[in-house]
Amino acid sequence: MDIFTGKVINKSNRVDLRRKVSTYLPTLIDRLLSLTTAGLENGKVMHLVDHYRKHINLLIRICVTTSRYDLLYNTIYPRLEKDPLSRTIFFEYLDEIILDGMLDNPPPSLVSEYLQNLILEGNLNQFEASVVRIPIDRQDIHYVMTTCRANRLHDGIIYVYNKALSDYLSPLEVCLHLLLFI
Repeated sequence: MDIFTGKVINKSNRVDLRRKVSTYLPTLIDRLLSLTTAGLENGKVMHLVDHYRKHINLLIRICVTTSRYDLLYNTIYPRLEKDPLSRTIFFEYLDEIILDGMLDNPPPSLVSEYLQNLILEGNLNQFEASVVRIPIDRQDIHYVMTTCRANRLHDGIIYVYNKALSDYLSPLEVCLHLLLFI
C-alpha cells in the first residue's frame, strides 16, 4: 500500500514499481484472503473477531487505495459473505468507506445486502447516511423509500425524491404535512 500512497519512492527509473506491484496484487489479495478465511485453529471467538478485523480492514483498504474495486466486489466479498461473522465485520469496515465517499460503483446486490444489514442491526442513522452517499442507481428505490418512510428518515426520503425521481415538490409537501401534526 505504501507504494501506491507514495510513502515508498522508487528512485530507479528502470522499473515502474506501481505497475509491477499491480500485476501481483490479485495474487497477494487471494493469499491474504485465504489466510483470513482459514481463521484460527483454536481459540476464543474474540480472537477470531480480532483476526477478522485486522485482515478484513487491510483487504478493504488495499482495494480502495489501489482502486481495485473489482477485487473487492468480485473476489473478497463473495468469500466473506459465506461466514456471518466475517460478513458483519466486512460491513462494519464498509461503513467507513461509504461515509468517506470512497465506494466506487458497488454492485446493487452488495448495496442491498449492506442496507438490509444496517436495518437488522438497528443502525438507522448509518442507513440514512449511506442512502445519501451511495449512488442512487445502485439502490433498490422501493426498499429504501419503504424503510425511510417507516422509520421517518426524512433526509433519505428527500434524497431519493430529488435524485431518483427529480421531484422537488413531493418531499416538501410531505414535510409540510408532518408539520401540521406537530
